[in-house]
Amino acid sequence: MTSDLRPWIDRFVAHLTHERRMSGHTRAAYRRDLTQLLRFCERRGIREWRALDNLQVRAFAAAEHTAGLAPRSIQRRLSAIRTFFEFLVREGCSRLNPAQDVRAPRSKKTPAGHPRCGPDGQAS
Repeated sequence: MTSDLRPWIDRFVAHLTHERRMSGHTRAAYRRDLTQLLRFCERRGIREWRALDNLQVRAFAAAEHTAGLAPRSIQRRLSAIRTFFEFLVREGCSRLNPAQDVRAPRSKKTPAGHPRCGPDGQAS
């Protein structure tokens, strides 16, 4: 399937380069995260960014979680998607940001007062 979605990612990365002057590592991370969203959209037959809605972004986050991606990585992906859609809204490609209220699953935290243990059972 030919996608009209990828050129917008390229434009966004160019925006990050020239207007926001982000580092190469940051731009590469944004591109990776958005490419995962692009693949998700293509599998679901979504051909325009404006067709992506809040429930689909939630489904994307849930699929990433089910695939074993860590909650912090999902949070980073959702942050990239929110920033990308702010760009799309500004450029007139989308009317709203479907990722605005989507939150990643919570990370498991060590309870206060309990030391973290390494693989050898020793407190770190």
